[in-house]
Amino acid sequence: MERGEQTSRGLQTDHDIHIHSVLTLLVIFGAAFTWLKFQEGDILLLTGELMWKPLELFAPAHKKWVLPLLFVLTVAWACELITHLEELTFWLFLQNQGPRSRMWFDSWEFKLWLWGSMVAILGMPMTALIARKQLDICFAWILLVGSAASTCETLGFLFVLFRFPAFIRKVKDDGAAPNIIVRLVYSYQLNCGRIAFRFVFSVPLLVLGIDGVQGSHPIAMSPCVYIFSLT
Repeated sequence: MERGEQTSRGLQTDHDIHIHSVLTLLVIFGAAFTWLKFQEGDILLLTGELMWKPLELFAPAHKKWVLPLLFVLTVAWACELITHLEELTFWLFLQNQGPRSRMWFDSWEFKLWLWGSMVAILGMPMTALIARKQLDICFAWILLVGSAASTCETLGFLFVLFRFPAFIRKVKDDGAAPNIIVRLVYSYQLNCGRIAFRFVFSVPLLVLGIDGVQGSHPIAMSPCVYIFSLT
């Protein structure tokens, strides 16, 4: 457990770097994309309903910035996936520790994080690159691929949380210090809340992504989604 603590401190630095990168890129994407949206305004449908203007109908001066911003979003999402995968694999590493102590960098959990990170950092921008000819469909594919990966990671965390009480008992039986037990209990309670909020984030985006890549778009064209997007 002490070796795990030392590794955890090292990974915390990487975690902080990823979080700052994600927040910075999301602020850039969010601010710029919102400005473009408000500059373009909405369109009035024949039914009398207002709907956001499709990206393909943006003015050329604004449209040229859409694809670069979508790439910014994919890189931010890739960093987010890497961060959450790092948390998932490290908790698996700790829970799978047996009588014989293992090194993080020699473990299969580290290799899973390494390969998963490569897939994320290459796969998300490649999604935008492949679907770049139709910007609205490109945006939908980014939502679909990113939210599907986020949902899969969150489902993986359910397995970690399921094993957490037994893990805490094992650490306690091994004679760990009381402050370590308290920190593990706090981490367990905190992660339960975080997982719930991750589902709230990823599942609606997954639904929008599926709706966006298929023929008709009953969800994306819904007035409720339009009003929600304004808030």
